[in-house]
Amino acid sequence: MLARIPPTACQLESVALLSCPVRSVLGGLSALGRDGFSGFEPESPTIVIPHGGAFPRRDGLIVHCSTMLDSRDVHPLRIPPRTRPQRNLIDEASWTPTTRLARSTVSRT
Repeated sequence: MLARIPPTACQLESVALLSCPVRSVLGGLSALGRDGFSGFEPESPTIVIPHGGAFPRRDGLIVHCSTMLDSRDVHPLRIPPRTRPQRNLIDEASWTPTTRLARSTVSRT
């Protein structure tokens, strides 16, 4: 990225996906934000990589592995590729460190 201005969240997410294995997708708060949910601003791009895929050698990413990245979980038409909103809510709630924060995540929708 050659611009003199800081990259946008969308640009950071796109670059993050390029550094990940094939079939990697946006997940959690990153995907929810792209689908228009407000109040979902991740600290770093959240990426879900296929189980067994190599973790990206890039700082500043939140990376999770999944064995379930087929059409039931990944939206077939969204660019960049991302998991479906229903799954993102469940994933994000399960990734949070406390039950209270998990409830807050789900209740914001």
